[in-house]
Amino acid sequence: MPSFTATIMFYTPNYDAAVKFAHDPQHELLIMTGWIILYWVLTCLATRGVKTFSNLAKYGVIIGSLIPLAVMVILAIVWVAQGHTPAIPMTPKGLIHKWNGMSTLALAAGVFFSYKGFVILLIQTITVLYMIYYILMFTAFLRLRHDQPNRPRSFKVPRGMVGTWIVAGVGLLSSAFEIVLAIYPPAQVKSEVGSPAVYVSVILILVAVILAICFALYQLSKHHDWINPDNEFAPFTWEIEGLKKPGKVLSNAPTTVMSEDQNSMEMPIKRPYKPKQQVSEHVVKADEDNKISTDES
Repeated sequence: MPSFTATIMFYTPNYDAAVKFAHDPQHELLIMTGWIILYWVLTCLATRGVKTFSNLAKYGVIIGSLIPLAVMVILAIVWVAQGHTPAIPMTPKGLIHKWNGMSTLALAAGVFFSYKGFVILLIQTITVLYMIYYILMFTAFLRLRHDQPNRPRSFKVPRGMVGTWIVAGVGLLSSAFEIVLAIYPPAQVKSEVGSPAVYVSVILILVAVILAICFALYQLSKHHDWINPDNEFAPFTWEIEGLKKPGKVLSNAPTTVMSEDQNSMEMPIKRPYKPKQQVSEHVVKADEDNKISTDES
């Protein structure tokens, strides 16, 4: 947490104080208390719904990032126009950092997060886990477009499967590249952690432990009666269609229509559908207009 505070201080005019604080943090208990309070305030806001939190994120980016960035750019242009000499030579060589291979790129990624070795390891571990999530998400996107080609959706990537593969391909490659950056030892790893081998090993072990815990919980859930009959989650579409596992179907029934008035997940299916069942255009249109109808005629 002090490292995040130091990062914020670097955005202030008092650069020397920020550097001093980064090397020798003070008032750590007070700082940690402030961050914990902020965390719970944001958590309470998140419980008010997606709309509230999305507005917070939207206006937070505008007020906290875009407007300050615009002001800084304008002030920098005015300052240079007044005849001041920039500290960095305004030449391609001066503006572009010296390239030392992947270690430079990994260092640049790490600078955005922290300055302490242990914190870097935790942040990079979280980064790897997040990217694994995105890889699963893009893979599921491809699978759904292949297995449920006729399923109506509120938004479809244009250009059919070509556009789908382009979007998912870029996402998969970007996520994989970010994992490489997170695992690749940065230039300052020796002073912060000890050695590149320790850096990589700790991240991989942390990722493996977390994934093992998730997999174990998933397996345990299959053998215990953990189902709450009052849960509000509808069954998966492949369960409603009577399949043993997810597979290709040609039905054009919207997911919201299929889920309407069903029993909760893991409970007996109340209104089964067939994998090739077709619904009328006005049902699809009603779903698109958020006027859900269970009329299948």
